Amino acid sequence: NILNTSNYGVCLFSLPVLQDFMKQNGINGNKLIPKLQRNRKLFIESQKAGIWVPIVGIDSVAYDVRLEGQDEPFGKEWDEKISYEGFNLEIQDTICMADIGLLHPFEVADFSGDEKNYETRDGHTIYQQFQRKVPSGKYVLSIKGYSRKDSKGYGESGCKAEFGYWFSLKKVDVFEGYQNPREDELFDFNIGN
Repeated sequence: NILNTSNYGVCLFSLPVLQDFMKQNGINGNKLIPKLQRNRKLFIESQKAGIWVPIVGIDSVAYDVRLEGQDEPFGKEWDEKISYEGFNLEIQDTICMADIGLLHPFEVADFSGDEKNYETRDGHTIYQQFQRKVPSGKYVLSIKGYSRKDSKGYGESGCKAEFGYWFSLKKVDVFEGYQNPREDELFDFNIGN
C-alpha cells in the first residue's frame, strides 16, 4: 500500500462518481484540476456532494495508505500526527487513493485497473494509485496521519514509507454539512513537518 506522490498531494474518489460530476459540469479531462482551482463555487459543490477529497500541501514522498476494514492499523512503531474528520465522499463500488497529479490531465485509462504503477531505472516499483472495493453509498471520511518513530532507512527508495495515512469510512444516509480540506487554517495534512 505504498503510494508515491510527486505532485504534493493525494486524493480519494470513486471513478464513476467523479466521471458523472465532470459530465454534469461539462469538464473535460485536461481541465478538471484547473477548473476546480479557479472556480471556488464548483470546488465547494464537489466537497458538499462528496465527489472527491484532495489532501494537498504534503511532501512529495512515499506514503503508506491504509483503509480501515481492509488493512492492518498502524502499530506501535508509528506516531499519530494528525486526525481530521467530516469529509464527504460518495462511492460507487470502489474507492481510489491516488497521486493528485493523475487528475491533471485526467485519463480514464490511468484508473482502468486496481492499481497504476511504473518501474524506476533502479528496479523499484512506484505506485501512483490503488483502488479498493467498497459498498456503494455516501460516507463521511476520517483521516489520520502517522510518521515512523524510527525513520532511518525509510523514504529513500520510494518503496518504503516514512509517513502514512489511515482512512476510515462511516456510512451515512445523507451528507450533513461538509469540510473543505483546502482550508489551510484548519487542516495541515503535511505530516512530514
